[in-house]
Amino acid sequence: MELLFADEVTRRDRESATRCAKAAHLDPAMQLQAWDDSTAVRLDQQLWAELTSLRFLADAYNVLIMGPVGVGKTFLANALGHIAVRRQHSVHTERADKLFKRLRGARLDNTYEDEMRNLHRVELLIIDDLALHRLETTETSDFYELIVERHRSASTIITSNREPPEILTMMADPLLAQSAMDRLQSAAYELVVEGESYRQRRKPQHPKPALRLRRIDRRPPHQRPSAHGQQPERPGPMLMANQWSHHPGRRQSGRIHVLAVHFPPAGGLGAGVAARNDIRLRPPCCAPCTVSPACWPLVSTTRGLRRPCRTVVCVVHN
Repeated sequence: MELLFADEVTRRDRESATRCAKAAHLDPAMQLQAWDDSTAVRLDQQLWAELTSLRFLADAYNVLIMGPVGVGKTFLANALGHIAVRRQHSVHTERADKLFKRLRGARLDNTYEDEMRNLHRVELLIIDDLALHRLETTETSDFYELIVERHRSASTIITSNREPPEILTMMADPLLAQSAMDRLQSAAYELVVEGESYRQRRKPQHPKPALRLRRIDRRPPHQRPSAHGQQPERPGPMLMANQWSHHPGRRQSGRIHVLAVHFPPAGGLGAGVAARNDIRLRPPCCAPCTVSPACWPLVSTTRGLRRPCRTVVCVVHN
């Protein structure tokens, strides 16, 4: 029972984490276990290990992930978000341009206060690609409000292609920008990621021709499919000469009278009974002889044998 309960708890936790990650708009493919360690990306591994412990979340510290285009900044931020979700923290991730556009629309329908209140309550807010475009006065003011309200009370992860001095030049109001960035940096870990583009490793590759291994078909020959999709040809009767009585050094020959031959229904010959069919045999002792490749026979041998002590066994394939 303990194993059943433990399995049920694990299943519910996994499903809950999946739902929360989807509500937080986290990319399901950007998880820590999916990160390729062999990539040519350089970062401070000791600092990254500290961030994955989420101690910064308990202390309400921020994280600045900076680096050139394509080195995996968004991937690392989403990986931290997935870890926080599994530890039952509230998370919200959004691209900076979409966030400021949504807040601008909230001013028009009088929901701005509600949107800002929801963003303030989130334990971990992830803003992706900050200052990718120039921020207007309203957007700079929104950024300032977010940073000031969350300062020392909740954690914020920001990814950017620019360093903090460059981010200041991308904001329309220098005073608000400097005040927001000063608060942000004073309580933030700065993770710098360098190297080649990580996205190139996820580029689709031309599939190489796989080595085709021929499977050994252990079915009888009459059950194997033919090369042209036709019905497999069923073998004819197999007559096995067994317990031949002969004098040493002499080979025997004889004539067997096949009195009844039943054709298979799927053989294309129709059902019926063939009349008497004579087959000449000259096999060695205990050797098989295949005859009549178009039918399944039921063979009875009653007369015409030169040696009455000869026994003939018919093997019928079903």
